[in-house]
Amino acid sequence: KGILYIGAADGYSYAFNALNGQRRLRFSSHYAVYAEPIVVDNTVYVLTTNGFLFAFDGRARTWLWEHEIKPFWVQLYAMGIGIPQPLDQSGFVFSQNLRGAVNSSPVIAGNTIYIGIENKLVAFDLKNLKKPIWSFTTGGTIKSSPALVDNTIYIGSDDGRLYAVDATSG
Repeated sequence: KGILYIGAADGYSYAFNALNGQRRLRFSSHYAVYAEPIVVDNTVYVLTTNGFLFAFDGRARTWLWEHEIKPFWVQLYAMGIGIPQPLDQSGFVFSQNLRGAVNSSPVIAGNTIYIGIENKLVAFDLKNLKKPIWSFTTGGTIKSSPALVDNTIYIGSDDGRLYAVDATSG
């Protein structure tokens, strides 16, 4: 509440205080984030253009110089000079390589996330992102974000069609 989340082309997603504009979090996704972040129960989900899904705690805050110091910390740890193992970045919950280009935001309903990956609409269980629940292939690249109405997912494709897909079975 009172936090604005955005993705950016610089490889970071940001959380700002909506009242005063102060940055709370700078979360590195390493690749551009053009789609809108999705927030569910204080967890923020972002998709990068190269197909990585990141989840981070929307209430987290970046510590001072976190992204500037971390590369040195990692190098020193790798050299084995007795410093503690580097921490995950602030707010990190998980990341998953979806193995395909993503141009849109996901939709989340319950424990299921629906994502347009290249020319496929794919449903994953948020607790097991390794194997899709189902996949539906369109005739062109998916660049629009899916919309969920009742038990139907609507998605547009570069083939000029609007698809209506059963959210349970695909």
